[in-house]
Amino acid sequence: MRKIIFTSLAAIIVGLLQVANAQITVRENNVVEKAVLRPEPFDSLTNLIRQKRMIDYKKYIGYKLYFLPIAKNYNSEFKQQNNKITLFTNDSKKIPIKMIIGQAIRTIGQIGGIGASKMEVKTVINGKSLNNKDIETNVYQPKFSYIKESQYTRAIEIETEQEKLYGQYFTILDIEGQDKQTNKFTKLENITDKSSYYLKIWLQNDSNKDTVYWEASTFYWGEDNLSANNSQPFLLVPYFEKQKNMFQDKDMIAVEDLKPLVDINTGQTINIRKGEEWHCYDVSLVDSKNYSHLQGFCFFKKGNEEVMFPIGTIDESMFVTKQEYEQQELEKQKKAEEKAREAEERIKQREQQEKEFRAYCISKWGQQKGTLIADGKVQLGMTREMCTAAWGSPNSINKTIISGLVHEQWVYSGSFLYFDNDVLTGIQE
Repeated sequence: MRKIIFTSLAAIIVGLLQVANAQITVRENNVVEKAVLRPEPFDSLTNLIRQKRMIDYKKYIGYKLYFLPIAKNYNSEFKQQNNKITLFTNDSKKIPIKMIIGQAIRTIGQIGGIGASKMEVKTVINGKSLNNKDIETNVYQPKFSYIKESQYTRAIEIETEQEKLYGQYFTILDIEGQDKQTNKFTKLENITDKSSYYLKIWLQNDSNKDTVYWEASTFYWGEDNLSANNSQPFLLVPYFEKQKNMFQDKDMIAVEDLKPLVDINTGQTINIRKGEEWHCYDVSLVDSKNYSHLQGFCFFKKGNEEVMFPIGTIDESMFVTKQEYEQQELEKQKKAEEKAREAEERIKQREQQEKEFRAYCISKWGQQKGTLIADGKVQLGMTREMCTAAWGSPNSINKTIISGLVHEQWVYSGSFLYFDNDVLTGIQE
């Protein structure tokens, strides 16, 4: 008892000494207290499309865009919708109002509009009335378009001259998002509002190294590649290159029936049947009546028939390369052969089991009854063990004992066996 008390007392003393000597430590390294968001990896399988998280727009930084020329054949009642953009610079410049008005008048004058006699009308540019002699603008490659005119007001819009951008390559330098609380653009990682549709995309014009920005609305972009094709004039270069690498100069096999399609040479309706081989001979931009800008298409040919598909619309449910198709067929053949081998093996195993079972029955019950049992047959006079070996266990048993006689009815599916004291006395089928 004394030893136990001494040991406990020693432990208490050691504990008190540890408390007395304890020190508060301060961690010198900074700690991260906010989750670090990382954009999903770039895969080049889509054009610019709307992202579910603002941070995911970062994956486009560093890649090139191609400014698509306007489609001259575009035919739509919404022809003016979403087919122009305005780019801006950080540096503004002053332009004389007379120059602006003169350009706007010449523009509308080409189609028989206003003349020089209208010069005294008050001018409104981008919704603002001007009283000074010149205007300051940061619009990139500015163009002045006459919008409308009343008795007292001439409205002029400043926009980027699209023709000067056609065919130009731009590199994405940075992307910011609009904070809906402040309406200001900020870093993407600072924005938690998933419904923000506005981006400020910083671009470098690769031809002259100009730095510009595009205040883009992603509302019309959509979250799938097809809906994004006709909503903005930029084409992501690695996306187009990916489509070219995937299809051009490759033999393709149709995975399903595709109909109806239009022959691009004759205008006739044609159908592509499952299993048909077509050759993709080109992936290029096309002036199409269905798109406001030139759009990429894959061109397929079989014999004299030719069809085209918008890039981004072909998937593995429509076509696979001939190499992939042959590989798939080889895999199918291997699986079929494997299934056949497994079935053959099961037959061999079953035949061996039946052989062994027959030998067992004959050795136990003799040639005649053993053969019947192995063949799944029963005979009056057999025992319950024999019948079980021949027919298997019954679904149920009805048992009656009368004057020491044990009478049993074995119930099978549509058949009955009757036993008196372990001997089969009746068969009903």
